[in-house]
Amino acid sequence: MTSVAFYEAFANVLVSHDLLHALRDHPETVRAKYALTEPELALLRSAAPDALHLSQHMVRAKRAVALELLLPQTVRVLEEHDGGATLSRYVDDVLCRSDVDILRAVTHGHDFVRWLAEQPDDRRPVGLIDLARFELAVADLGVDPAAAEAALRRVQAPDGPAGPIEADPRAYPMLAADVRVVLLHCDVLALPNPVHLSDLAARITEGHGLLLRKIWNVRSPACHRLGIASVELLRRCDGRTPVEDVVAAVVGADPAARARARHVVSRAAAESIVHLCPAEAGERSPNGEEASCEFAPL
Repeated sequence: MTSVAFYEAFANVLVSHDLLHALRDHPETVRAKYALTEPELALLRSAAPDALHLSQHMVRAKRAVALELLLPQTVRVLEEHDGGATLSRYVDDVLCRSDVDILRAVTHGHDFVRWLAEQPDDRRPVGLIDLARFELAVADLGVDPAAAEAALRRVQAPDGPAGPIEADPRAYPMLAADVRVVLLHCDVLALPNPVHLSDLAARITEGHGLLLRKIWNVRSPACHRLGIASVELLRRCDGRTPVEDVVAAVVGADPAARARARHVVSRAAAESIVHLCPAEAGERSPNGEEASCEFAPL
């Protein structure tokens, strides 16, 4: 009877060139690594090498194609940068991990962008991580059912609130489901299509923000430029932090700066970019868990 360790070893052989070569040239190291029995090692080595290579090619190609569809410009620039070596290194890494649901393209994309951000600066082109984050935010909005529902509600009730909103400092702001905000150092909205390495380097800025909003029944979201402080405010609107704490975390104790920051949150609430949960509904329950809260469109 084969063990769980055998199936783990077999799954990794199907995706790792190094492990496949080790199985052929140094089988005892593979047996020791996965604590296999002698019969399990013999069973693992009985697979035809040509069949294993073909399986590897198919599995790796599916992962690469998924990223090409999700982040087309990012993958294109990586191909120009190093012939796809960076993408290949990522596939080597992710296919041997069990912490990523690679069957969901967006989850796969989030992991790739996180991995890319952790790579040394000299291993990725200047501005590439900004392009990847932008494309991921666009893709994320495109497949999020909650974003589509929120965009549909805006179409069905386009008038919005009757007047201006003054955000209660004790209220709990939450970013709307149809909105994403990103902080960038590359002016991605000014990039041509297709993007090339030289284009990224030419569009580096001191830093700015983007707000992306889902449009009902339209693939591409609306994009709006934001100041850095506005992005930092909106990124902290998680439904668990009151307005006064969000404001303090971004601008500190200066009264004038706090007033301006509260105005940003109030304006975002008026435009349904954030929803405000009443203070009493957002308070923690006696057992330490947060009470449920309904975020009604404003």
